[in-house]
Order: sequence, then C-alpha cells, then structure tokens
Amino acid sequence: MPVEVIITRPAHQANSLLTALQAQGIAARSIPLLTIEPLTFKLPETPTDSWIFISPNAVDYLASHLSTSLRKLIGDKAIFAIGESTARCLHKHQVSKVVYPQTANSESLLAMPQLQSVKNQRIMLVCGVGGRDT
Repeated sequence: MPVEVIITRPAHQANSLLTALQAQGIAARSIPLLTIEPLTFKLPETPTDSWIFISPNAVDYLASHLSTSLRKLIGDKAIFAIGESTARCLHKHQVSKVVYPQTANSESLLAMPQLQSVKNQRIMLVCGVGGRDT
C-alpha cells in the first residue's frame, strides 16, 4: 500500500520539507492547517532586562518590522529562545548570546536557572497570538 506524507505546516515553512521528501522519491503534499498572519505591535518605551523568543516566526516578524537591526534593539540584554531552531534564527539576525533549553518547550524554558529569580524584571515576550498558555 503506497504511503503519502501530508505536511501540515504553514505554507511558507512546508516547501523545503516537501521538496526534500519528493527528492527522495517519497510521495508528499502540503495541506497547511495553520496560517501565520502579521499583527501590529508596539515596543515598550521602558528598557527591558531580557527577551524571550517563542518561535522563528516571531524572530523573523519582529526583525522585518524594525527600523534598526534586531541585534541593536536588544543590545546586551539576556536573550532566551524556546529551542534550538529559534536560537538559530536569532543567530541569523546577528543575535549571538542566546540561551535555550535542551527540550524545546515552555516548561523547560521556564525551568532554566536564569529564569528562577525574575522579580522586578521587565521581560519582553516575543510570540504570536494563540498557542499554549504556558
């Protein structure tokens, strides 16, 4: 019985996987179940102590809507990513000192020692709307 792989990622993220599978002779098609659309946002006027990025999409969106570089906006603040792919995306935008947990999920990120004492700190959370509450 033939097998077909269905890729449900957003269209702009499915193409590379689709092409790679098809190049290996694997039947595959894309049926996006999620659409990522831009929203308006306002950066805080007061300085933040650290930044948390929840996805590569969040990184790319913020970077593409800045009048300056992402690296310059963040400066020398502590930078956290939900996982390795988000950290790689930050590196692509010249943000180098990124900390992320081994397991890419909110629980692992929040369990990191650097995030255990955040009282009176201002943390900028860069994420989309929806998703998990944690």
